[in-house]
Amino acid sequence: MNIETRAMFVFVTVGLVIGVASGFVASSMLGSHMSVIRCLVPGLIGAFVGGGMFKVLDIDVGVKNVLFLEIVTAAAGALIVLIPAQFIA
Repeated sequence: MNIETRAMFVFVTVGLVIGVASGFVASSMLGSHMSVIRCLVPGLIGAFVGGGMFKVLDIDVGVKNVLFLEIVTAAAGALIVLIPAQFIA
């Protein structure tokens, strides 16, 4: 396995872990218990929504740990995705 393939594997794996963790955090805050796949989808979508929102609004959480910062950002975005989804469903 060359270095580019290994780096892509690590990038995808870390992205999936962040997606599941942030989806789980957001669903737990809303009081619902979802499966791993149902946590992953809003977590990944929330990562884009939260990242864009934090960048546009220039929000600084003040966290130095990059992995924790990504989970917080993605969880905030997942909350924004899940709240309207609960009203629609």
